[in-house]
Amino acid sequence: MSTLSQFIGGRGAPRPTAALNGTSAFRQVNAISTRPLFNYSTTVKTVFSGATTAGVLKTILSLSGAGVVSFLAAESADATSRTHRLKVTLDGVVIFDATTAATASTSAMFVAIGALSQVAASAPSIVTFEPMAFVSSLVIEYADSLSETDGATIGYRYYAT
Repeated sequence: MSTLSQFIGGRGAPRPTAALNGTSAFRQVNAISTRPLFNYSTTVKTVFSGATTAGVLKTILSLSGAGVVSFLAAESADATSRTHRLKVTLDGVVIFDATTAATASTSAMFVAIGALSQVAASAPSIVTFEPMAFVSSLVIEYADSLSETDGATIGYRYYAT
């Protein structure tokens, strides 16, 4: 009888070495809606960016142990022009590090892991998860181009294994 571990190496899927999902450019997925995505998303954990210093990375989440991260995005809090940078490190390997162009749009979304779509202004955004396994650590860092407080909301989804 075959077992799943014969096909995937016994410890789960191989760890990614890069997130090549085409999202290093800014995506404004809520252009047809004035409601921020994260206000009505029940599938994603959200935190405010807190106090940031222009251009300096700030740790949003740091975990030790094994798990899977399946979604990560930053959403602009207001119409102030700023860039967003997200950096993701799995098991000591940077798999995503990108900075957007400046935008001055409320609820503009920058997705690093996973995807978003919205079919109508009255419909909530649809979150698509992209599982990425880690064995020993996950670090999510954020920076923007301004020294400010809560200029973005960071949304992520992970679970320990």
